[in-house]
Amino acid sequence: MSTTEAISAKNRQVLFFILLFGFVTSTNFTLFAGSNIKYGGARAAGLGQSVVSMPEAGYFQNQALLTYFDSLYVEVYSSLAYTIKELGTHSFFAALPVLGGVSSIQYQYFGYTHYNENRIGLAYARALAKKLSLGVQISWLHIGMPAPYGSYNNFIAEVGLSYRLGKRLIFGAHIFNPTQSKAVDDTDEIAHTAIRAGVAYYPIDALAYSFEIVQFLNQKTSFRTGLDLSITQYLNVRTGYNHDNKTICFGVGANLKVLSINMALGYHNVLGYTPHISLGKQF
Repeated sequence: MSTTEAISAKNRQVLFFILLFGFVTSTNFTLFAGSNIKYGGARAAGLGQSVVSMPEAGYFQNQALLTYFDSLYVEVYSSLAYTIKELGTHSFFAALPVLGGVSSIQYQYFGYTHYNENRIGLAYARALAKKLSLGVQISWLHIGMPAPYGSYNNFIAEVGLSYRLGKRLIFGAHIFNPTQSKAVDDTDEIAHTAIRAGVAYYPIDALAYSFEIVQFLNQKTSFRTGLDLSITQYLNVRTGYNHDNKTICFGVGANLKVLSINMALGYHNVLGYTPHISLGKQF
């Protein structure tokens, strides 16, 4: 194959995935490609991402929940959207109590050689009152594509709030990209902005139920819900439904002394299965 033919083949491959991204976003599958809102953690995935108010699963998505960490925590996460390796998301997360609050660093990679999104974020959360916490995050986003498409860089902000309404009820809210920054310099580009609010309810110690409302910019309001059950001290099972992308989710978690292991599987009746796995360690 000549050099010209090879370049043409690569461009066709890039265009194929750009078209795929367009299909995904046009049908409200805002969970992955075409939206810079990327989520982390297999526990959250098993709950349908209904974790804006859940301290044990939502720390990657609501910075205010970082205040529940009292020591160093490290987690790695990986998923393959619809088992397509080019649509893989891989991330690293670490949180540490510091300066009267809790700070975290996140790194996330999505895509493949010819289209990828790299995001690194720094967050800080602090308790403003006995039951009220606030968190903020600034992320640097780099989108890489081959010539002639080029690459793009931008900063994205996030703000989160958590309020404990009672012993068994927690309220959470989060705004992704409140400044409506755009990933590319295009007046027709829609800013990826989302507002979420919900509650987590613990009727008994072994059971957690979550529900949240989600509003993506220029889209219909949607919802997410999840249920997490502790079978034993070391084993959890969970399920959830994500109305954003019409996905049913299932998950299981093993809480070992040396490591926590969480796995989840999301199912869409057209696009198929999305596996998730994360490994976490509290020091």
